[in-house]
Amino acid sequence: MARSFALLALAATGALGCASAAQRVYIAPSTDTVLTTLEEGRGDMPAHLIWVENRSSVLITVYSVALRNCENIRQACEPRPVNVTVQPGQRRMVLRVDPRSPNLGSTFGYSFAWRPAAGT
Repeated sequence: MARSFALLALAATGALGCASAAQRVYIAPSTDTVLTTLEEGRGDMPAHLIWVENRSSVLITVYSVALRNCENIRQACEPRPVNVTVQPGQRRMVLRVDPRSPNLGSTFGYSFAWRPAAGT
């Protein structure tokens, strides 16, 4: 009888462990969970790629990327509207920045704006 009780208790503990593993943990989108990185692009034409990573558990939309303090950049040095959705746990490129003259150095600063996607 004691052995049956121990097996029943063990089975119940295993079932609870599986149930809790299936539950999703809410991670709020914030400046700590929505991050950006800048990478140098490869290929014939040098470029910089601006990426946004969503470490939250909520779908987000990047709606603006702004370039500032630009030197030798092909794109206009100003905010530009974008509409890039980034799934939870996903990383997406939001802008490619090309030099005006690939033989010269280039510099720029950037920022981006995002919001939780509608209905999340």
